[in-house]
This record gives sequence, structure tokens and C-alpha cells, in this order.
Amino acid sequence: MQFVSKITYTVDDTFNRALGLSSGPSDLAQRRQALRTHGSHADRGLHAFPILSVVAPAVTQPDNTVEFPGDPMCIYHALGVSIRDAIASFSAEEGEARPFNDFVPAWPRYPKLEERLAPEDHTDAAIPQNSVFDPRVWNDSVEREYRSLLSLHEPRIVLVSSVSPAYRYAVELLGIAREVVPDAVLILGGRHVDDTTIEGGPNQEYDFRLSSPLWDMQRGDIDPIVDVIVAGDCRFSLSVLLQAIAMTMSVDNGPEKKFGTADRSRLVTRLRELSCLPRELHGHSTIIVVGDNEGSTLFPIRRPPASATAAPNPYMPFPIKAFFPIFGSHVKEGGRTGHLLTTTACPYACEFCSESRLVGSVSRRTSADVDWVVDAFSQLVSWGADAVFFDDSILLGGASRKVVSLCNRLKAIGGNMTQWGGQVTVSTVESWTHTADQDILSCMRSAGCTYLYCGLESLAPEIMEHVHKARFRRTELAWPERVREVLRHIKSAGIRCGSSILFGLDGETRETIDYTVDFVEALVKDELLYLVSPNLLTYHPGTEVTIRHDAEGRICLRNAKLGEFIRPPYAFFEEAFPGMVSKQLTEELIWHIHKETEERWGAARNIYPMVK
Repeated sequence: MQFVSKITYTVDDTFNRALGLSSGPSDLAQRRQALRTHGSHADRGLHAFPILSVVAPAVTQPDNTVEFPGDPMCIYHALGVSIRDAIASFSAEEGEARPFNDFVPAWPRYPKLEERLAPEDHTDAAIPQNSVFDPRVWNDSVEREYRSLLSLHEPRIVLVSSVSPAYRYAVELLGIAREVVPDAVLILGGRHVDDTTIEGGPNQEYDFRLSSPLWDMQRGDIDPIVDVIVAGDCRFSLSVLLQAIAMTMSVDNGPEKKFGTADRSRLVTRLRELSCLPRELHGHSTIIVVGDNEGSTLFPIRRPPASATAAPNPYMPFPIKAFFPIFGSHVKEGGRTGHLLTTTACPYACEFCSESRLVGSVSRRTSADVDWVVDAFSQLVSWGADAVFFDDSILLGGASRKVVSLCNRLKAIGGNMTQWGGQVTVSTVESWTHTADQDILSCMRSAGCTYLYCGLESLAPEIMEHVHKARFRRTELAWPERVREVLRHIKSAGIRCGSSILFGLDGETRETIDYTVDFVEALVKDELLYLVSPNLLTYHPGTEVTIRHDAEGRICLRNAKLGEFIRPPYAFFEEAFPGMVSKQLTEELIWHIHKETEERWGAARNIYPMVK
């Protein structure tokens, strides 16, 4: 496993010590009083400042279009607690304690129902949705739009969330923000940071993988454009970080100044002060204040996981914007689809997957109870969702009793009038059909389930025998027939099934590719698969296949051109970049995969583009 140990840092453990060691910041009252003389909400000593959250684009298409986009759930989950705390600060009565003392992000209220259902975005700056930029693709027009947003709103904080395939674009976004709003505090988070920042050892030593942003900055592959890095379950710690940044903003700018300017050099001190105040903190996360040659300061937060009810529903501050054709009554009309996450990690240990339980040093798996799931489902419906898709790696963690209980509850409250779907595996469905005392799939269909997604990866038995999630053994059938049998069960229950195929696993050859393409074509013709997405194995930090292929160095930005527009044939596949796909795949094979799947799978390949 490739790590870098030369990064200089200091671990500050104040958040994990007993609370109440001091009274916290001593200047809270003075700061609040100083803001009463000018600024918005001045009568209560509050001053709202703009903030922009950005989802780094990870999908590239030849015509710069994106199919089947969902809502930016990574940002929605991360911001929920921070927005709740900002709204509580605006609504607090004089003299009441409030999370944000004086400067507060401009999130004064939740959206109204008519704003949630409006076909066009509202321009009201009070709606949190207007502080999220989710470009999906990267091109010249998107860059111009992003620069325009920065210039127009002058955000004091810019947060960028990135998965590993989007990391190059995250760096580009941060560099542009540093250029356009040089005084803003720039924060980087997301799965790429999570998977490249690893805690280990009894004394809270940290290791950083070769593609971590800290290493890239130290090595000079990127400029020092990041001020703070957040890793792990940062829903609660992010709010504390934003409060600390707000506390570094000067209150004596005078009325001619539009917003306060953060003093980044005081951030470590402010975090230490705020750590002494009693507050709600859950989960494992790390705040990294990026330093100069003297090193960075790491604030680990090690608390028990948050219960499902501790954080607000991710859609509480945001309208549901995604429309999925799979839930529409007509071919080109999709239902407004809300996303729901009930488990926080996958139980499988597939060596190629960034969601594997083997990636990262801390298990992130928690599971919500059915009462909470039903309540969250009902909330989404009340906010305008025509359909709900469970974002779990496996629906409710694959727990058959929970699935049946959920279905019974939904039928009891009339939830079967709302379509829903989720993700399963072949092994999950096999376990349901072999061990359950009732037909779970039929139970799901009667409760409103109309679509399931099942990642098949490959149909070649010699490849799939090494894939962890395919090892359920209650049948003598070979892998291709296991797949056909499971899809037959799903179809018999009246549920449509979609899938993805992953080319480039160990042992992949022209013959195994053709075998998979042929078998999928037959499944499509037999109407057992509704849609299929071909994908190329991409290296992610920390996965077993990345380590075994000695490919950690490929993910480093020294091997990637920032802001590049990906060329064919890579552009025909999601998250596929030259140099970062499986070494089993030559460019000739990638062209072959594209042409064969396009011709043989027909309309089932990435069926029906999304309605704009």
C-alpha cells in the first residue's frame, strides 16, 4: 500500500477532550455588539455572508450532455446540519444561544412548497439551493458560468466536493476560485479526500496516499489553493468549521464593506476555542487546516455515529430536481425523484469498488430503522417527489426483514401510490428467494417498487469467481445462469431491472468481453434487462485492484491535465480517463467495447436521455 509519510502536521486533540475546559471565545458579546451598527439583521448583531458549494464534475460525454443525473446528494448530506444551524441562528431570540454568533452563512430559511415545486430555479438568495453549483460536465461555457457566479456573489467560503475521478476538476475549480475571489476560504471534501486521508496507530498518526491533495501541494503538482480539507463523516464537524471561519471575519470593516473578510491565520485558534463549548458532534471526521512550511494542523473528531434522526433530511433545505424516466408513465417523461440513503457503507469487499468496506481505516456502516425510513419517505412525497430511489449500495443493507417491514408500512400508509426503487445484487436476491418465508420481490412490487438496479460487472464465470459480492453459494448454477434466474424472478414480480457492466477486471480478454456483450444482448432481447450501462474499471485510491496493479501513482495529478476535455473512446464511458483505467484494457479494446455495446444492446444502452 503506497503512502506518503513526509507531510508535516500537528494533531490537535481538543475536540476529543472533556468539554467545558474553558468558557470558549471571550469576545462573542463584543463582536455581536459591533455588528449592530451596520449590516443585515444588524438589530440582532448578525451579518449574512454568501457561500458557494460546488460538486466537481465527474462525467464526460462526447457532446457534453449527461444522462440520468440525480441530485447532488453529497453536498445535500454534508450541508444539512450547517444549514439547520444557520437558520436556527437567524430565528433565535435576543439573548438566546445560537450556533453562529455574528457572521452567519446566508441561509435564513427553508424553501416553501411552491418554491420546491417551481419548474424554474427561484432567484431568491434566501433559498439554499441557490448556493449550490452542480455543473455535471466541464467545458468552456460551464467555466464561464462558474466565473460569473463567483464574480457576482463574491462568496466568502467556497466548498468543493469531489470523488476521485473528478479530482482534477476539483483542483481546477479551486484554482479559479482563488483567482476570482482571493479572500475566500477554500474547502475541499468528498470521497477522494476520505479515501486518501488514513488514520492509523495508537497516537493518531495519519498516512496520506500518493494522490492526496496535501501531497500534491507539497510536491508542487498543484498550487497551495486549499485552505481547509475535511475528511470522513463531516455533517456535524462542517458546521463547527463554518462557525470558526465566521469567527475569524473582521467586524470593523465599516458599512462600505459588503462582507467580512476571514483571517485564515486565526482559524486554528478559533477552532480550539469553539471545541471548548458544548455542542452536538457525531461521527468520525478530520478537519485539516492547511499550513505553510511549518505544517498543517489536524483536528480529529472521534464520536459515536449519528443516529438517523440526528441530522435533518438532506432535502429539508433543497428542492427535488431530479427527473428519472424509469419512474415516468411515458417514455420521455420522468417522475420527480427524491433520493434516500438508509445505510452508510456497503457490506461487500469488492476489490475494485470505492464503496467497498475495505477502503478507508474506519468502518462507516450504520443502518436506519424502518420507522425513520418511512418518515423520511413520507417527507420526500410531501415535498413533491413522484418517486423515491434508495441510494444504499444494497437496499436497506439487504436485510430481508427490514425490506418486508418497509413494504408493509408503505402499503399501510398508502405509500404504494408512490413508485420507488433501489439497488440489489444477484447474491442479495438469491438469499431472499432461498431463505425467506415469503416472496419478497412480490411484496416489494405491491408496495410500489417498480425498478431495481443490479450491478452485474461481468458475465464471464472465470472473472466473477474473484468478485466478493458474487460468492453466495446456495445454487449449483454457473454465474451466467444465476444472473438469468435472478432477473427472471425480478421480472416475474413485475419489476423492471437495470444494470451496469464493468469491463477491465482481472483476467479480462477480448474473449471475455465478447462473451459478456453476447450474454447481455440475449438478456435484453428476453426483456430481462431494461437498460444497461457499460463502464470501464477506473482506479480509485485504496482499492485492492489499485494497490495490486501498483496504480496509485496513476491517480496523481502529475499524470493528469487539469481541465482537459476527455477524448474518445474514453468519453463514451462515465468517469473514464486516459491512464486511469484498467491496465487490462488497451485503447483498441475500449473502442471495441464501445462499438459492440452500442450496436448490440441498442436502445437499452443508457436508454432515453434525461428531460432538461
